[in-house]
Amino acid sequence: GRKRRHDDDDGSRRSDNDDGLDVFDDVCFSGASTVHVQGKGSFTPISELRVGDHVLVDAKQHIFEPVYAFAHREISTLTTFVQLQTKSTSLELSDEHFVFANNKLVRASDVHVGDDLSNDEKVMEIVRVDREGLYAPLTPSGKIVVDGILASSYVAIQKGEGSSAFFRLKNGMELWFLHQGDVVHKWFAPLRLLCRGDMSLIGMSGYCDAGEKDGMHEYAVLGLKLSSYVEGQSSSLLQLMMLLMILLVLGSFMVLESLVHDTPVLVLIGGMCLLLLGMLKRKGIVDGVVVKKIKTA
Repeated sequence: GRKRRHDDDDGSRRSDNDDGLDVFDDVCFSGASTVHVQGKGSFTPISELRVGDHVLVDAKQHIFEPVYAFAHREISTLTTFVQLQTKSTSLELSDEHFVFANNKLVRASDVHVGDDLSNDEKVMEIVRVDREGLYAPLTPSGKIVVDGILASSYVAIQKGEGSSAFFRLKNGMELWFLHQGDVVHKWFAPLRLLCRGDMSLIGMSGYCDAGEKDGMHEYAVLGLKLSSYVEGQSSSLLQLMMLLMILLVLGSFMVLESLVHDTPVLVLIGGMCLLLLGMLKRKGIVDGVVVKKIKTA
């Protein structure tokens, strides 16, 4: 049956069938959203979007990119979204989802009436709406045009006091050079590499489109778990050291992403990614990582 997300006492959101998965659930666009898909039309329901479809990511230059995976996809979950209304359209997304406003990447919850969006229109009204469906498609650039408005594929990985989109240490210090959207984009570099190769060569042909099933993709869950692990460290210095080490590793994958185009090499890199994933699980850093399944009617 249909599940309902609601607010806990600490302001986080969870579903009525919450299974204890300690991650952020509200990382998506609403099921009422539309996207421009090559071969399917400019008002394709986001529910009809599939891995491999080429979706509009830049309306002004008319650039399309393939959807390589879904970070999150739930068909019938009822959720409250922020609706940003302009003169000609409206965009519905979760509070923590990033959107381009005033030429900056900000949380949807930090957009205000009068702000300029990418369609050269101002936000006229902001309301909250209940919609069925949660969708978070991933593109190589980390951008996607939804209902005519440019948004990010990503969500803020830190919640709490303050509205800054930059990474914040335990002592409250902001790392002004480290936008959370950039951190998430770097995190998905291994998955982007993996999904560019022919994963059937190592028996993992369904890994990249696993997010088309109800729930969160395992790799996205891992990222949120690892983020929580870093945030849970006892000191800001330890947090910073761990963060820099993680970014150093991810930076190497970003370099490989720009240089490697040969399928066998990509498959080899993909295998290394999966090996690293297994090592993290065995070390207990991401104990209990599962792909959350939501039963639908």
